[in-house]
Amino acid sequence: MSINPTKSKEVSLPFQCYARGSGPPHTTKKELKYWDDGLDTRKLFEQHIKLYPKKMKPWLKTVIEYEINSYGFRCPHPLTDKFKGPKYMAVGCSRTFGTGVPTKQSWPERLGEMLPGKMYNMGVRGGSVETCYRLVKWWLPLIKPNAIFMLVPAPWRRELIFMNRIEVICEGHFLANDVKKLGTGPSDRLHQECIIDALHYHCQTLGTKLFVITQDWGKDQADFARDLVHPGPIQHKIWADRFYHKTPKSLKT
Repeated sequence: MSINPTKSKEVSLPFQCYARGSGPPHTTKKELKYWDDGLDTRKLFEQHIKLYPKKMKPWLKTVIEYEINSYGFRCPHPLTDKFKGPKYMAVGCSRTFGTGVPTKQSWPERLGEMLPGKMYNMGVRGGSVETCYRLVKWWLPLIKPNAIFMLVPAPWRRELIFMNRIEVICEGHFLANDVKKLGTGPSDRLHQECIIDALHYHCQTLGTKLFVITQDWGKDQADFARDLVHPGPIQHKIWADRFYHKTPKSLKT
């Protein structure tokens, strides 16, 4: 693959480079939404206000913008621009994407504020460790980040790759229950370890540092996002601080 990312801010890339693996959208313009397509919808928001008024009180006057770039990522920075300073990638699932929290309160943006340079949030809703591997493999030589920060998604999730598209198998997919039945805790964790080892290999080829945090599902929930399912701003700050403490001084200056 021969791509010169410095010629244009909107480069046509293989379908594997796009967040959901579905290829280029119908437009190259950024998309701005105030509600998500998953759990953070206006309908559920209105239902939650009636059912859980105390939990929803902090979110009544909070405006959340989902600014999605042409590659499907909630990333305010052009991914193929000429920026020569320090760059970082954040990969993971909706907890990296920042479902239900303002962009500035997501852990990638919080971490990016603490580090010099630019942070590229490449979290994918419903994403798996395979999603992380796919995006790192394709984007690593294009962005050439100084470091990659990975918040590990649920280990049972998978991707189905076809000739020109990818299906993300997560909660809600018709194959989700079958995939869960096929896996076991130990086998899923081994698969996860293999993916992380492969990511380390790719990062080492370009001298990129990889920092990984494995989630404690069910316990990594200091507060709730607007959808009352995903972690809220406090938990995102905890993750950002943990990643920052993992980062060596050489990347902080």
